[in-house]
Amino acid sequence: METDFNALASRVAALGELRACIILSRDGLVLGVFPPRAEAEIRPAWLRVSNLGEPERGFIEFPTETWVFLRRGPYAAFAVGLAGARPGVMLDHLEQALLVAEEGRQRRE
Repeated sequence: METDFNALASRVAALGELRACIILSRDGLVLGVFPPRAEAEIRPAWLRVSNLGEPERGFIEFPTETWVFLRRGPYAAFAVGLAGARPGVMLDHLEQALLVAEEGRQRRE
């Protein structure tokens, strides 16, 4: 059974505090995005974070929004939340989504 990465991104974005979420392969290939067609909006922000090197986990708070990012195994996730969003909660949801993706990959193998 294939993992539906768009559904995973949607599940993370269901927090209500998020504007957009993107799930990527370890090498940066976009696997899933929510909301649909938001890749053009969120990818530039992810590229700014990835230019820092190889970030594993963290968040950046701006006056107007919060960015969170996480790498786990063969996947990475990045989300843009509203101002005042709780980064720890957002990271928790990203981690759960990537855990589901990893488990799906292990079942296929």
